[in-house]
Amino acid sequence: MLFRSDAFAAICREENVVLAQDPDDMVRAAYLLGKNPRARSGGVAILSTSGGGAGIASDRVSEIGLQVAPPTPETREKLLEILLEPQADNPVDLGGRRMPESTEIAGLATEILFGDANMGYGLGVLTSMPFYAARSELIGKAALASGKPCILVLTPGAAANTSRQILRDMGQFYVDRFEDALRVFSLMDTWLRRKEAALPAPVRPAGLPGAAPQLPAGALTESEAKKLLA
Repeated sequence: MLFRSDAFAAICREENVVLAQDPDDMVRAAYLLGKNPRARSGGVAILSTSGGGAGIASDRVSEIGLQVAPPTPETREKLLEILLEPQADNPVDLGGRRMPESTEIAGLATEILFGDANMGYGLGVLTSMPFYAARSELIGKAALASGKPCILVLTPGAAANTSRQILRDMGQFYVDRFEDALRVFSLMDTWLRRKEAALPAPVRPAGLPGAAPQLPAGALTESEAKKLLA
């Protein structure tokens, strides 16, 4: 924005307009909200292909004021069928699998966690992993099926080029930088919470003049102008 002031920010809050620091973030947030018209505020479901990715994502989500919500008991029970107990939670580390490596769980774990009633958003942090493209596709499909705003963060470089194309083709949103995802989630959550709060209309202070009278066409005479200013 070229102009920022307390008064302007207050007007924006009343009209549920969220001020973005980066135009790209604004476009990304609008895109995700447009694709998910039933989106609601809630916790961030975090799924990662590594314990380090899950831990860092959880810390950063909390640091920016978003909630890493605990899953419902029903969700946790389902996760325990495929993950060891410490990982059957939010965040999910796919490395803590209960099933053998020959059994693919990436899509199922995403479907269970992102579909949880406590979660408003889904965040997938896809660091290096075996069968990167195939698992990215499974996670992307499950994220889309959740009906919630979901962002996948891909590993930088050429290793994820095939995954980028797959996700573009299916319409699943992704970024290459983790902080980009956080800023977009923050914008969406701020807007949704203001919308859901249903703030009352501002009260007009007493003593203000009424609505301006209907003015005649053309220039005012001196007496007409003085009457308006009286």
